[in-house]
Amino acid sequence: MPDSETKPIVDSVMSDFAYKLFNKSEKSTSLVSFLKAAILLMLFPLVFLGVVFSAILIIFFRFFDKENTTEIINSKDPSYP
Repeated sequence: MPDSETKPIVDSVMSDFAYKLFNKSEKSTSLVSFLKAAILLMLFPLVFLGVVFSAILIIFFRFFDKENTTEIINSKDPSYP
């Protein structure tokens, strides 16, 4: 058989294989991308709230720590009432 006679057969088999492979990967890719999007949509508010909450705690503890440090330093000072 010359190469020109087998080439269309190989092309049709390969195109069928590529079509099936592409369709399967498209379905799994869409499922994976949907799951990624769902996970990101669920995690984003939690991460955002965590960042905001930790920033508020850091600000609060810095303010609280400054007051305590000042009182401790002043209480060791003999001129402190």
